[in-house]
Amino acid sequence: MIKKNLWIKNILGSLQRIANRDYQERAWRRNEVYYPCSFEEMMCKLFDDSCLNEFINEKADEFGLSLKQKTALSDFVYAIDKYIDNTEIYTINAPFCIDESKVLDDPEWHKIQKMAQKVLDFFGKIKYQPEDKEWWLQYILYQIAAYSNEDQQRRMWIDKSEIFWSTPLDMYECLYTGCEFDYFIDEYAQKFDLTEVQIVCLERFRSQLNKTPFKITNPENVLSNPDWQKLQVLAHEVLEVFEYSKFKN
Repeated sequence: MIKKNLWIKNILGSLQRIANRDYQERAWRRNEVYYPCSFEEMMCKLFDDSCLNEFINEKADEFGLSLKQKTALSDFVYAIDKYIDNTEIYTINAPFCIDESKVLDDPEWHKIQKMAQKVLDFFGKIKYQPEDKEWWLQYILYQIAAYSNEDQQRRMWIDKSEIFWSTPLDMYECLYTGCEFDYFIDEYAQKFDLTEVQIVCLERFRSQLNKTPFKITNPENVLSNPDWQKLQVLAHEVLEVFEYSKFKN
């Protein structure tokens, strides 16, 4: 069964995106967010991936949630269900497609944003720390190894002979959300007794990762992009300082 703090953290991560109006403006109007983040995807992460209804109905009491926490979550779910039934937020030509520009300007959505923030306030700051720190590090290195492997990238995105990460965006999302990459570097790298050289290499890789053009839709253009090529080199450096070939064996 999924651990309590991880389950709660996943739910709160989705609520943070819902509460953050600036994030939605960048994602839906200015196209400045690189990984998939439409309204529908936001709801899918919250209700399908994070199993919010199951959490409220079956685990809230077992996990020791307070009455305020349970009530705030339940009120939020009721408001979201009611909001999605509002036909005015859908596009005219595609009734099952939500018009995100309408959502951003909708006073009722602004109320839901405030409700999401209220839930976050009741829960405070909860982080997930895996019990097996070696597994956490190994999983991060496994993801970084994919950035170093141009042959694998060609098989996935050019030749289509390998099915794993269908796009560079998928690979980015997996490292950041699946591995908690920022959290690992900022909060736990020193606690895990990594050397200064290892930490510096991870930080250099992250810095380049944030400069890399994940918006490019054609993977061939990604592979030929100088920023992507720098990322491949830095990924190699990370693997070398961690002696990854020995580590994975």
